[in-house]
Amino acid sequence: MVGLNAADGKLMWEIPYTQGRYNSASPIVEGATLIIAGPGTGLTAFKMKKDGDKLVKKAVGEHR
Repeated sequence: MVGLNAADGKLMWEIPYTQGRYNSASPIVEGATLIIAGPGTGLTAFKMKKDGDKLVKKAVGEHR
């Protein structure tokens, strides 16, 4: 899963994520928090923080 700058298409952040052949919930964005869920990976919440031209992610919660 990646986040791209809408103005120029540059990569801002990347999170390893595999979907396989299963249905999965859509990512949820609430302010600076990104919540993702997937088969076998449970649910993870990340806080995103700007660092120069990039966004840095920090896991703030998990449920497996």
